[in-house]
Amino acid sequence: MPTSRQAVANRYGKIADYENSRLATHPMERELTLRAIHQALDTSETADIERKRIADVGGGPGKIAFALADQGHHVDLIDLSPDLIRLAELEQNQRSASAKNPALLASISVGDALEAIP
Repeated sequence: MPTSRQAVANRYGKIADYENSRLATHPMERELTLRAIHQALDTSETADIERKRIADVGGGPGKIAFALADQGHHVDLIDLSPDLIRLAELEQNQRSASAKNPALLASISVGDALEAIP
């Protein structure tokens, strides 16, 4: 019998493609999430801001993490699902190969909130 962590990772592994496209399909969720993060950080998306170190724990394929990195933040992405982390690593690799030099995540790892952040 799988542990609860394994069960969650397995469940999200089965819907990884959906999770990877969800924020593109529902852009309001992305915008509201980013707005809430900026309010919590006391920053603005457009202002000249102090760059923060952010741990996106449970961030799935990293859509929010990459958006924050694009704004200059130092972002560590952690998720319980190896399948979702593979999608984030694919995005990271595509960004690394891009001539546009988009922002990269500081780290990407499989883990959970109970483990140490790199």
